[in-house]
Amino acid sequence: MPLFLNNQKLVEETFSLEKDFEKLVFDNYRTFFGKNCILLNTKTLIEGKTLGGTIPDGILFDFTDKTDPKFYLVEVELCRHSFNGHIFPQITKFFAFFKNKDQQDKLAEKLHFLIKESRELSSTFSDMIGNAELYKFITGTIKNNQNVLLITDGEKSEVEEVSEVYSETWGKMLKHIIVRRYSGSDTYLYSVEPDYEILQTVGDSTSKIVNEAFDESFHFEGIPDAVIGLYKSLKNGISEAFPELIFNPTKGYISIRSSKNIAFIQIQKKRVKFIPLVSEDTILHKIKSHQVVTLGDTVKKFWGGDCAHIFIEDSNNLEEIYELMSDVSSQK
Repeated sequence: MPLFLNNQKLVEETFSLEKDFEKLVFDNYRTFFGKNCILLNTKTLIEGKTLGGTIPDGILFDFTDKTDPKFYLVEVELCRHSFNGHIFPQITKFFAFFKNKDQQDKLAEKLHFLIKESRELSSTFSDMIGNAELYKFITGTIKNNQNVLLITDGEKSEVEEVSEVYSETWGKMLKHIIVRRYSGSDTYLYSVEPDYEILQTVGDSTSKIVNEAFDESFHFEGIPDAVIGLYKSLKNGISEAFPELIFNPTKGYISIRSSKNIAFIQIQKKRVKFIPLVSEDTILHKIKSHQVVTLGDTVKKFWGGDCAHIFIEDSNNLEEIYELMSDVSSQK
């Protein structure tokens, strides 16, 4: 379907060569993924043996949340490429890499060397991580934030189908983005679907439809016992204060609902993220002991209204959350 901009008809481009699509992604990645991202072109930097015989197109560090930076192995593919013959085996090798500590250590050493050797990269990483030790940051990020970002130039229905079957790898670790370019006589227009800010926040769960295929244990897998215990304490406290509320696990989060969703929980490896649907002013007024992070309009819209992220790292002062839930529950 053609688009129109400034009286120009824009037509979606078709890429005949993968290298042209890769160049588009690398040239514009901060536009697509945000200014707090660093995308390294690994094809020119890393030998195949470092990643067990396969090389991703890129490695992405996302510092949007500097307290919890994200690490992605990036694969750029044309949608016309065979899924079973090419994309599936390539992505599967990345999952195998994340299970191999020796390969992760080799990659961390290589990245550390490359960054230290580049004045530009050293400066950029220093701006992002502050006084943190670089090698420790790299190893910790690879260990704690294991993701694969698949970027295609069109729909690839097999991705969703396989993600449902292999929920522990494709379902949890893979993020899929479609990047399209539309061109006119002197204008380009890009589209990114889904919005990366939402993808980075909730994975590929862009629907709030109840999905009975997921339960709490799905969110506990790979999570330290201490964080699971923290979630259970939070849940028990909310349930005791508001017994009418229901905790509803879906693929990307656990919603708290009565007649509608009023809050969301995401269980991370180091902490619990709590998202109440109430104004940030109200949250800041009640929450003094836990970190509160302001959200952009796109993420607020996804969650369903005014909100902010509250990061809970221990069970101290959970009473603040329960008191805040009084305001949230009164709006249901």
